Amino acid sequence: MKRALENKIAVVTGGSGAIGSAIIADLERQGACAVSLDVARPAAEAAAFQDCDVREDNSVASAIAKVQRTYGALIWSYTRPESPAKRLYGSLRWRTGILCRA
Repeated sequence: MKRALENKIAVVTGGSGAIGSAIIADLERQGACAVSLDVARPAAEAAAFQDCDVREDNSVASAIAKVQRTYGALIWSYTRPESPAKRLYGSLRWRTGILCRA
């Protein structure tokens, strides 16, 4: 049975914290490759990680570009509404904290 997010690429800002780690685990259970964008590495050794300071536009842009080069096209992003990612990626639309390609 195919899972809902099978073969989709997701990033989670603050994905190394407790809430972000739980979101990543849920995305992975649904079949996504979930990458933590954070200044701290996730506790789980196998977790995908990209260094990113979400307070800095350049850091967010660089991290998203690296994730796309490494894993392919970004499909989902879970982030807080005031994140620079919302401003930088206007081609994506918001739904309850989740960005998805329009």
